[in-house]
Amino acid sequence: MKETFQESYFEGEMPHIIDDPFGYGTTIRTFSIIETNATPLGYEIILDMDLDSGYEIKEAKMFLTHDDLAGYETTDVQKAVQYALGFFDESCYFHGNPNISNDEK
Repeated sequence: MKETFQESYFEGEMPHIIDDPFGYGTTIRTFSIIETNATPLGYEIILDMDLDSGYEIKEAKMFLTHDDLAGYETTDVQKAVQYALGFFDESCYFHGNPNISNDEK
């Protein structure tokens, strides 16, 4: 007879998020903006991300529109990327690229 091992970190009823069949994956630990290019609709950003699982995502492409920046109430591309990735706290682990000027951010 095969026995299933299950470990729970919650006492009592588990939060509803655990019941999600799609899951939420791992979290982004840090990110680095490698390149920022202005486009007619907004910005194309190339970034690297370090995941909590220990894996890295290299040269990922993100597109932010001018409407996205307006929605985040900022004109700073770095800040908009931070918000888009879910870092709403100022203690965000951003590793900036010194080759990107403030005008490009």
